[in-house]
Amino acid sequence: MASNGTEENGTTDQPTTPLVETHPPRISNFSGNEPKSGDTTYELWKQEVKLLMKQSYEKEAILNAVRRSLRGEAGYAAMRLDLDASVEEVIHKLDSIYGNVDKKEELLAEFYGSRQKEDETVTSWSCRLESLMGQAVERGIVGRQDVDGMLH
Repeated sequence: MASNGTEENGTTDQPTTPLVETHPPRISNFSGNEPKSGDTTYELWKQEVKLLMKQSYEKEAILNAVRRSLRGEAGYAAMRLDLDASVEEVIHKLDSIYGNVDKKEELLAEFYGSRQKEDETVTSWSCRLESLMGQAVERGIVGRQDVDGMLH
């Protein structure tokens, strides 16, 4: 071994820490009520953001991804918030504009009164019903444990 702490072949005798490169998170684009090609719905966009928040990304990285993903009127709505607004504040603002604001009775009435449309596939109808149930759970109208029974 050489006197400077390296072996004769030039490598050090100390273990090296692998370099971990993290890529900035990416979120699907959301434009608002008039979705453009390649955009997603508000519900799916919000779910992506919530999933990112559960991962080990830094809050600032998530906030930057959120702001980059917003287009059109949704982008303008977020732009009106303070520059220091958190992800939670952005979601709260967008919820007030794009979130479901139906009264709980109206939401449950829509669920119970829902029928498969003539041109609707069973899969599409099922997704529509599950979406209504997801909104009811999120708003605390229905317990998560009751969803399967109600869908059956």
